[in-house]
Amino acid sequence: MFSPSDITLYVPYFNAGRTIARCIESLKNQSIQVSEIIIIDDGSEEPLPDGLGCRVVKHGVNKGLSAGRNTALRECKTKLIGSVDADVIADKNWLELLLNNLNDSSVAGVGGCMLEKYQENLGDSWRAVHMAQNWGEEVIQNPRFLFGANTLFTKECLSRVGGYDEDLRTNNEDRTISELLYSHGFKLSYEPAARCYHLRLDSTETILSAYWGWHHAKGLKEGDFNSVEGLFSRINRVNFGISNYRYDLDLENDRNEFLILDLLIPYVFACKDILFYCRKNNEPIPDLSEIAKLISTESSYDLELFIPEYEKANIRNGWFDKYLQIFKNCLSEFMTVERLNSLDFTRWKEENIGRVLE
Repeated sequence: MFSPSDITLYVPYFNAGRTIARCIESLKNQSIQVSEIIIIDDGSEEPLPDGLGCRVVKHGVNKGLSAGRNTALRECKTKLIGSVDADVIADKNWLELLLNNLNDSSVAGVGGCMLEKYQENLGDSWRAVHMAQNWGEEVIQNPRFLFGANTLFTKECLSRVGGYDEDLRTNNEDRTISELLYSHGFKLSYEPAARCYHLRLDSTETILSAYWGWHHAKGLKEGDFNSVEGLFSRINRVNFGISNYRYDLDLENDRNEFLILDLLIPYVFACKDILFYCRKNNEPIPDLSEIAKLISTESSYDLELFIPEYEKANIRNGWFDKYLQIFKNCLSEFMTVERLNSLDFTRWKEENIGRVLE
């Protein structure tokens, strides 16, 4: 049986000064007291607030989320290692419930239920539904994976599988480590009573960029961004595929206010995919306004508002014309009359305060 003194908690930190103090306060106020709380500062540009009262381990440069988790694993001197993200606050009994579940289930790790603290605007409410980081209200043995924002693991099990994949700098490290643990015969558990709350704030202009971040990491590991053929394959399979799924799901559940965001997924994902591919492969960035014009012809909405000026290059990559043609072919099947009629961008345009792609 493990005890609270067997636990080290850590918080991966990168430019999260708005929320880190509340995060640490919630960890210090837990119903059980741990051996140590560590902040892993991953090369942040903004300094940590004073008076947090934790040991800080700082990377000289930004290495990414997985590298931060591996640093914490090396710094941990106890049998158990737990964490929450820097924009998360935990209920007072969050850690105690995770520890009880881990002891009762004899598992390698356990994760709690994270809820969205803010759901007042369209971006936040869309995130609460389509980027939920929990598996519902029932205890689950061996869920698909444990969401990384709040977990408790045995250090030995994480070390035995080699830790986190450092190619995954921002996303998908939680799914990957869960799959790796399962492949080595370990078990995991989900404890919904252990609750914490996400302090992230999004707008209609930022949410789809964050959503792309969830989906690009898997493509990165599968080689989608190594060649233009991989980039082409994502257009229908990922960009339009995800949009179709989300649109139909929201339509079925009468979430009509979400449809505008669902329909923008292919456009935003296409631009983000191309930017990522070009930067990864040191290629010049083509004129992304060509993608924006495809939606402008379907509605009064101008996606060019959200494309940074420096991305509107007068460069014609050899593969970009083919990319546009594949996108147009998918669009002809995707944009039905019913969907076109739901493209009312008036309110969106009035509320525009940022850019999707920044």
